[in-house]
Amino acid sequence: MQDNRRSRVQIPLGAFRKGIKTRKPTYNFMDIALLIETKNYQKVNDILKKDEVVSLASITFRDARIIGKEGYCCLISGLEQQCKKALELTEDLAKEITGSEKEMLIKKLKEEENKAVEGFGAILG
Repeated sequence: MQDNRRSRVQIPLGAFRKGIKTRKPTYNFMDIALLIETKNYQKVNDILKKDEVVSLASITFRDARIIGKEGYCCLISGLEQQCKKALELTEDLAKEITGSEKEMLIKKLKEEENKAVEGFGAILG
């Protein structure tokens, strides 16, 4: 007669109590903001969306008038490696926005997003 039960790996009870610890992966998320001249917009858009690493991040393009500048703004939210790669790829085509301008851009984009969600909620009622 055959035993149809699956074989199981036996782990000693004390293995998890001391000595063996499991580590959860840590992820470093960050945001970067780029200012892009109008003539470079399409090129930067194509570069960021076609790259295997950067395209997995959240990429948002808006008119730079939202922060009182000419051209386009790009906000990239993702893992640290995705953001660093985006900066490398657009080094000659875009300028990084930092400080209060970056904070203002993030704030304005979140306001737009909230307004859109509220409008969508009103439609569904």
